[in-house]
Amino acid sequence: MSVNSYTTSTNDPEQKRMPADLPGYYFDTSKNRYFKITANHVAEGSSSNTAAKYSRQAVRADQITEKLKQQQKLLKASRDAVTVRRSKLLHHPLLSFMPRLGSRKKSAGSTVKEFYVASLSETVQLPTIIDDHADLVKSIPGQFAVDEITGRLFSPISFGAFGDGRSLACVLEPADTGCSLYSRGQSLQHIGFVSTVNRIISLGRHGVSVWACQNDLFHTDVTSFSILYVNQEPFAEAENTNYSGMMLGYQRPLQNPIIELAVAPNHDAFATVDVEGVGVAGLEMNSNKKVFGGKQSKSFTSAWFKDNNVIVCGARDGTVRLADLRATTKADFSTARIQHTSGVSHVRTIGAHQVLVHGLTSTSLYDLRWCPQPSRSKPFNGRPRFNTSQAYLSFNVPEQRRQNRYGLGFAYDTELNIVLGASTDFHKNHCVNLWDASTGQLLESPLLSRKFTEPVMCAQFVDVRPQAKSILLTSNGNLEEWSPIHSPVAEEW
Repeated sequence: MSVNSYTTSTNDPEQKRMPADLPGYYFDTSKNRYFKITANHVAEGSSSNTAAKYSRQAVRADQITEKLKQQQKLLKASRDAVTVRRSKLLHHPLLSFMPRLGSRKKSAGSTVKEFYVASLSETVQLPTIIDDHADLVKSIPGQFAVDEITGRLFSPISFGAFGDGRSLACVLEPADTGCSLYSRGQSLQHIGFVSTVNRIISLGRHGVSVWACQNDLFHTDVTSFSILYVNQEPFAEAENTNYSGMMLGYQRPLQNPIIELAVAPNHDAFATVDVEGVGVAGLEMNSNKKVFGGKQSKSFTSAWFKDNNVIVCGARDGTVRLADLRATTKADFSTARIQHTSGVSHVRTIGAHQVLVHGLTSTSLYDLRWCPQPSRSKPFNGRPRFNTSQAYLSFNVPEQRRQNRYGLGFAYDTELNIVLGASTDFHKNHCVNLWDASTGQLLESPLLSRKFTEPVMCAQFVDVRPQAKSILLTSNGNLEEWSPIHSPVAEEW
């Protein structure tokens, strides 16, 4: 597809600095030309780099970036233009206004967070550590999980020798020593072949994991139905250093692909989210119970256990519902508790009363003690709507750092009180963001400035060794480990 371009022929320097805004055209300052904006679906299927560069999504992403640069430039100029003279007496720490006003900006917890995120550095990429089969390893698909007790990494690995798009469901043992969590020469155990893995979780029971796949793990033929695989027994001792025996468990056929999985606090059950609603299943074969269903079941995107009996569920319309598994009547079973400002992609509970809601365009923290049940507003398209709930804390989410897409990586660490969320602009700015959950502000980190070639699909804080916690990320077939160990900032301290 050819893209029409027009060159500005004016000699007025003022017009060169401020080109005319023509509807349907984008002015590229580097080439001093107008380019016709193409449709997104045309640009994605086009072989022309020019068509993809000037699609609607690409132009919007560039405009947001330029707007941010202008704001930062004006802010810097305003700061440089102001000269503040202070008395030398106020420089004394005992006379500082911050402690007198009770500010918690420089508390011990905030200092730990700032030091941790500032000292993060990329340690290793997983495909490089499987040295015995490095020539066969092609990529690592987006989903993985790490067992909190044993440190085993559950992840599908794509080998180029198969040539049919299948992956091998593998488990990698953690390293005992070294700066990286997983190193060369570790035991690589396998389960079977998979074609698509939607979600993986670890139940925290010494290697018990749940895989939501698209085909049979124990057969090489690719099938069309979805399964839920639960391994119930720990791994046997591996006689071979590279591969060990199969895991023991069961498979449950599913009618619909799994959207999300969540683990119960007692590690005996897990929640499933699909287009039919939210369900709860146990380690036994037939221990499943449907929590939500009906007309609004297709809108659920996430679930999380508040405790062993209460589940928090988020939906595309921004509604966050609470369900009590002990309820005997349908009326008392679930209720709409929070109405978020955007579609909900992830939910987490902090403490006994707070709920963290991560949406497509906004992130907020709600306190159930001070947040009343949302009131109903005028129905839209025949569907009931709720008024937006008042947030206890609204996070600072710049426009270029919005998630904008369901299914991206998200993680929350209760010890550090740090929220991690991936974002994309559907063009070239694929990033990972770190927020302080106590203030809602972005934390400056080398990971914050890292630009990924593809969106980050899965993320997790890992703490299985005495050293500092690591952050695992998957993007574009690679699993990266970010850790403050042996970083330049950490060595200075």
